[in-house]
Amino acid sequence: MPAPTHPPQQQLEAYATGELASDSAALLKTHLIACEACRAVVRAAEENEGRRLVEQPGEPLAADALQRVLDQIDGQSESSAPDEVPEA
Repeated sequence: MPAPTHPPQQQLEAYATGELASDSAALLKTHLIACEACRAVVRAAEENEGRRLVEQPGEPLAADALQRVLDQIDGQSESSAPDEVPEA
């Protein structure tokens, strides 16, 4: 039986951070089901990325940021709602 091959570490890290194309991610996910070693690499990359994000300084939001997002949501739901609701 041939020795198993593993994806490159860079590909595993891209998968962990969500940067891998969906078709490649699907293939890699299949490999991860059977390979504990690669799952460990992905877990470590996820933890490193999480630490990096936590340590990254945040930028303050504008005072009206929440209201602007809510207004955008309201605008989208109004434009996607039908003009008239048909009677049953």
